Amino acid sequence: MNNFDKLKMTELVDLLNFVSQICHNGYNSQSIYIMLNSLLTPLIGKVIARIERESASATDDFQKRDVLDLQRSFIAFLIALSNDHLNSLWLTAENKETLTNIINLMLSYIYAYHQQQSSGVSDGNGKVDLNLVKISIGELNALVQGLGSGKVIDPEDTFKNDNAVFESFESVLINNKTPSC
Repeated sequence: MNNFDKLKMTELVDLLNFVSQICHNGYNSQSIYIMLNSLLTPLIGKVIARIERESASATDDFQKRDVLDLQRSFIAFLIALSNDHLNSLWLTAENKETLTNIINLMLSYIYAYHQQQSSGVSDGNGKVDLNLVKISIGELNALVQGLGSGKVIDPEDTFKNDNAVFESFESVLINNKTPSC
């Protein structure tokens, strides 16, 4: 992923949408699956790093909107993986750690909104977007529906392996239980 950092925010949104389309159109192709398996963790790491960097440096409403658009597109991409029956990608050796990071990221969006609502004060980056929270909950729901209690339970996932298990599934969810609103 050369020159990834040089891409504009709108180009990153387009890239995520493009990869989502690849998932949708090639979800049952072994060559696409292998490509996505090798691409997933590096892409997610770079997107998350970019979101964090841009969030910290956003000074005007236009930059904040671009960050929010990237966050939404990123979560939509993650949801697309589940909707296209590719949850087994999360249980490969290359991507298991990334799954924990994704769950923690989704929960962090929910926690930030909850804290904002509880305190009546927004965090340093401004108000947390309610739609971002809703799609974060949607992504967590898609993961639970596709991975059950740590195994792929989606009968349409062509590449599921009954021996592949996400050992930390319960501990990640238990250690990060969502506060009641």
